Amino acid sequence: MCGRSACAGIDLPGHDLEAAPAAVARSCVPHGFTTEPRYPASGPQAGKAALDTSRPELLRRPLPRPESVRAAVLAVPDGEISVHLLFSGHEHGRTGLYRTVLPPRGRSRAGAHGAGSVEYVMVVSGHLTLVADETPYPLGPGGAARFSGAAEHSCTTGTEGAVTHSVLGYPRA
Repeated sequence: MCGRSACAGIDLPGHDLEAAPAAVARSCVPHGFTTEPRYPASGPQAGKAALDTSRPELLRRPLPRPESVRAAVLAVPDGEISVHLLFSGHEHGRTGLYRTVLPPRGRSRAGAHGAGSVEYVMVVSGHLTLVADETPYPLGPGGAARFSGAAEHSCTTGTEGAVTHSVLGYPRA
């Protein structure tokens, strides 16, 4: 058994995870835990779990918790355009998922979202004409489009309204 002064820590140059199990085995805490007060969150399970965890598992980011949004709870004023941010995240740069309700004969104009941004639009119901890069794209239910968000774009409906879901992605800063 090693003395208190020898238990100052485990020398692991460069945070070499491959060498960690051997370094811990050579230390005064061969099971990966101690009852010393300077190891407050340790315990037999914590030490063993850390040693049995692979490098990819240690480096993997946790997935976001599941979330849901019910369209029925979103306020949609009659005859007005309604845009709701449903989700946003930073997993792959900044992203947002939007639900847009366009009334009959409605027009939604969006300015440029910035260099490197990409927008995806899918029509859930109704029909509309998307104008991106000065080119019109007629879309109906289930129709989708992808385009650069770096330029102005718009959506126009005819005699019926439309509902779309859009994903807007920004590059990592």
